[in-house]
Amino acid sequence: MRNPRDELYSLIDKLTTEDVISLLHIIKRIVTSDEELTDEEIQQIELAKDEIAKGEGIEIEEVKKILKLNSQ
Repeated sequence: MRNPRDELYSLIDKLTTEDVISLLHIIKRIVTSDEELTDEEIQQIELAKDEIAKGEGIEIEEVKKILKLNSQ
């Protein structure tokens, strides 16, 4: 398995500038959050990781709609 950071950098390099800006907002939310995760949230994250590993997921445009990032 590749180094997760290297894999992330590789994926970021494939994004448009607009998508990078959206991703930056998401990452800032994660990094600046001071809330503890609940057991349920941890389970949801693990499930999401499994889905991503299987190639499942949703398009970036849908993520931006969900997070209301289209206007930013």
